[in-house]
Amino acid sequence: LSTLLPTISKIWNVGLLTLFTRSEIRRLFHELQWFPDWVIMEWVAAVSITGLAFGAQFWPAQNFVNMSLAILVARAIQLNSFVAVVAALGLLTVYDATSVFVIPAASAISDMTVSLSLSSSLDPSNTASVALASSPLISSAIDGTSVGASAMGSVALQKLTSGTFQPGLLVTKIGNTLGGSLGLGDAVFPALLATLVQRFDTFQQQESPNQKRRLSLLTVSVIGYLIGCLACEFAPSLSTSGLPALVFIIPSMLGSVLIASAITGELGELLAFDPNKEE
Repeated sequence: LSTLLPTISKIWNVGLLTLFTRSEIRRLFHELQWFPDWVIMEWVAAVSITGLAFGAQFWPAQNFVNMSLAILVARAIQLNSFVAVVAALGLLTVYDATSVFVIPAASAISDMTVSLSLSSSLDPSNTASVALASSPLISSAIDGTSVGASAMGSVALQKLTSGTFQPGLLVTKIGNTLGGSLGLGDAVFPALLATLVQRFDTFQQQESPNQKRRLSLLTVSVIGYLIGCLACEFAPSLSTSGLPALVFIIPSMLGSVLIASAITGELGELLAFDPNKEE
């Protein structure tokens, strides 16, 4: 079993992600009106892309597969209230920030306290304690808040340092150098907001078909997402070992949507919008 289970698990992952990829390729073909009746082409494309992702470790193919996974999950998770979306994203952002910044710092302080107590008992003059407290190793543990000390951070580090394809991890590479990465949650959770405002856009267009071209809140939310990603790139001083992307992405998206809807006078309608009731 110890020999076969890892192989079975890998085959299972390949098969499952091939199904996800085929689903998105089918939708893409339908939207572009490519090969509308050629089911075989969908499977050939899906198997080829998934094979490149797992076999050749070709990172654009890996991203395509992982985006297919993220899209399917995002479609399955939909909240029907703007207030509920804001509350959920707020709690997720707090959790992400706490797991990376607060918990590791508290752990480092606790470890330092234990070390100081041991040093004090061994050295009555406390000379060792002072030296330990000023140690750059302890200081970096507190200030840097090692991302690997948190639950989410440790999973991310394991994925990044793994030599095999990691489902759900979106990456960019320049040559063989890792340029950056986003986890599955960094794609799926912001999609809660993007999905809701897209449904709001559709409803507004249906209600007023003759209205002049209005500002798309979906476009605004995507721009906010991009701004949040850029903020991650320009904030390396906060941590040398990784940043919780949601801390930058979610406030940027929410702020952009709230400001845009307030400017267009649709904020009240957005707050009261219920997709299920309207549909």
